Amino acid sequence: MSYHQVKNIDILMNELIDIFNLDSKVILSLLEKVSSIKPSKIHDKIYQKSLDKEFITSEIIKLINEDFDLTKKEFDLNEIKIQYFFTIYHPITKISCFSCELKNIEGGSIIYDIVRIGKCEDEFYLFIPD
Repeated sequence: MSYHQVKNIDILMNELIDIFNLDSKVILSLLEKVSSIKPSKIHDKIYQKSLDKEFITSEIIKLINEDFDLTKKEFDLNEIKIQYFFTIYHPITKISCFSCELKNIEGGSIIYDIVRIGKCEDEFYLFIPD
């Protein structure tokens, strides 16, 4: 897992994801906003690549659901709030990403990327952060 500090978090263009209404229609609409990349410039390991939007969509949903299941097991949901979101373009990683924020009710939070995604021509690339 990699961590980055962004001084002005408001510059990130995020779209919230409702984990309880997560379906292919939601993810497909977000795929239309994925950043263009040069795959050789991304340092993360390629997890999947495909021209098939349905396949990429199902992989993203699977990864988000797996993360949610693990988070529920590891944390007391009475003490933290979980929020999933899509970042259209992250200025440090230079790629789009699906992320999670774990927010302590008493203050403080951790944000991490579940999967990063980029598009080169018509092909989508999924990267798992180190």
